[in-house]
Amino acid sequence: MLPLCHLFATSAREVIPRYQRGPKEEAKRCFRGKTAIQPRNAGKPSREWLQTVTIPQAMLGVHNRFVLSWRPYETNFFFFIIVGKSIIVLHFVKTEKFIEQYKGAISPDNSDVVINYCYARLAFNKGEFEKALWHLNAIKTIRHIQYKLPVRDLTLMTFYELDMLNQSAYQIDSYRHFLNNNKGSLSEERFTRILNFLKFYTRLLKIKEKRSMKEIVRLKEDIESTGNTLEKFWLLKKTGELTDE
Repeated sequence: MLPLCHLFATSAREVIPRYQRGPKEEAKRCFRGKTAIQPRNAGKPSREWLQTVTIPQAMLGVHNRFVLSWRPYETNFFFFIIVGKSIIVLHFVKTEKFIEQYKGAISPDNSDVVINYCYARLAFNKGEFEKALWHLNAIKTIRHIQYKLPVRDLTLMTFYELDMLNQSAYQIDSYRHFLNNNKGSLSEERFTRILNFLKFYTRLLKIKEKRSMKEIVRLKEDIESTGNTLEKFWLLKKTGELTDE
């Protein structure tokens, strides 16, 4: 029987069609970090090779002959990425089927956050914001910082979509304190990416209340000119909606 991780890779290729898979450099940009992906029958990979191959490359079919070693954390993270990338290309039905089919493989320590976050992200991208918030609220324990960050990001965006402005303001302040206390656990690039998101999100929140066209235009220009920004497409979309109103 094939390892479960190999089934993940096979299912990922079905969920994300070849013509919609991101290029190698984009995959490396979005998800940096060393992994346990190894070529079959190739022995121990070199340090240089490990620095150039990431989980999403294997997942997206850039390296179809690579499989992921069986380790609980890697399986959870792999599951996380497959769902996220398939949602981006709007394969909602296939994504939901994938979650249902493989959620039992998630380790018990992280199943609560991984599964609820995936359902929340799916609901959010479908425009079902109350359902997304329900799943986010259903998350009881988050042990790893790599899960705490996306949960906070999605919670902020969900609050915005539901016009929960007071909750958004409180969450921003809490998130900033959390980042400052955990700065050493993040790469400088990721830390900056999140800070840029919070900066623009805060401005978006204020503009939504005051409706200053001058500030809307300035915010849009600033977002567009800032490269390292989390959820940049969503920020630009929300800014554009304020312009249309």
